Amino acid sequence: MKRNYLFNRIVIIVVIAFFFLACSKKSNQNPTPNPQKTVPTITSLSTTQGIYNTSVVITGTGFSSTTSDDQVFFNGKAANITAATATQLTVTVPLSAGTGSVTISVNNSVAATGPVFTYNPILFNNILAGNDDGAQGSADGTGTAASFKNPNGLTVDASGNIYVADNGNNKIRTISPTGLVTTLATASNPAGIVIDGTGNLFFTDFNGGAVDKLTPGGVLTTLATGFNQPYGMAIDATGNLYVADQLNSEIKKVTPAGVVSVVAGTVLSSFPATPVNGPAASATFHFPAGVAVDASGNLYVADTNDNMIRKITSNGTVSTLAGSGSAGSADGTGAAASFSGPTGITVDATGNIYVADKNNHIIRKITPAGVVTTVAGKKGVYGFPENGPATSITFDFPVAVTIDATGNIYASDAAVVYKLSMQ
Repeated sequence: MKRNYLFNRIVIIVVIAFFFLACSKKSNQNPTPNPQKTVPTITSLSTTQGIYNTSVVITGTGFSSTTSDDQVFFNGKAANITAATATQLTVTVPLSAGTGSVTISVNNSVAATGPVFTYNPILFNNILAGNDDGAQGSADGTGTAASFKNPNGLTVDASGNIYVADNGNNKIRTISPTGLVTTLATASNPAGIVIDGTGNLFFTDFNGGAVDKLTPGGVLTTLATGFNQPYGMAIDATGNLYVADQLNSEIKKVTPAGVVSVVAGTVLSSFPATPVNGPAASATFHFPAGVAVDASGNLYVADTNDNMIRKITSNGTVSTLAGSGSAGSADGTGAAASFSGPTGITVDATGNIYVADKNNHIIRKITPAGVVTTVAGKKGVYGFPENGPATSITFDFPVAVTIDATGNIYASDAAVVYKLSMQ
């Protein structure tokens, strides 16, 4: 009896197992159909070109009225969706979108491809390094983990490394392209700074009245003396330095051997109401702070107390490139434009000049023909460091600018160093 009972139990278990196995095979052979995902279509865009954050209305079919269900891409970059219906999506153009097709999918369905959107890059401001709440300090680190105290002059090498005359900390600092800040050397009141083709750094000792040299090996020496609060510097293709000798109101030249001479300007006990142009020896400046040199050997001077940008040609003639002489923030050409305490200055490969217009809290651009525009900051408005479209953000008191080989602009402020690039 017991053996028959066990046998019957085994038979029942085997029959049940075969039954479930058969059902499973049948189920796999004939799966229950899944509902198909919606495939949208795109019929038009409200505009087919624009800059970052431009609002675009996309018209079509098969969209979801729940914004989180829709995915919109401009040339492969995800856009922000601000409103949605079954036939229209309102989106904003993503940063650095580039030019390409607009695509849409709903719940990750097959994407619909729409018209090409032409992206117009804008100058965008990023904090490269320094405390983003404006606090000063001397910490090394990456990005906002690092800190500065009144960084002044900036220069850039061929690899994109930035060198900073960190005046308030009495240090020379470097910032890698990724924002890593390290301290290279202790220095006395560094203000202006430049680098030559072999990696030697030269910087002005503002209070000490000297120009110092720091080799790639870390050897620090004094190259030249005889200045009265030297500030900004420039270097030409043959290694000659040009120094804005601020309290002497002169522009001086220093050869690689350390020989100093006056290029333009003269020491004055009082200053004329209107700066004097003409031959360099008789021209006047009023506490110049910045100097730059172009590929042809022309010098450009941020003539701070005259509120002008001056030009010294390679043959020694001084003229006013831009600025009315009165403090102001007007854009315009030549004397129709105005500045307020222009301090730092640099020139790009095509002859455009960029100026840290300190008291206006802005960065200005001047074409070779003297046309002045505001490219970053809000006129007369200052605030904490921030990222964003260059004309929408605020600076504190920008004092120096430099530019790299690809056209990125770097500016120093009270506690940070910014990078402005087309995105």
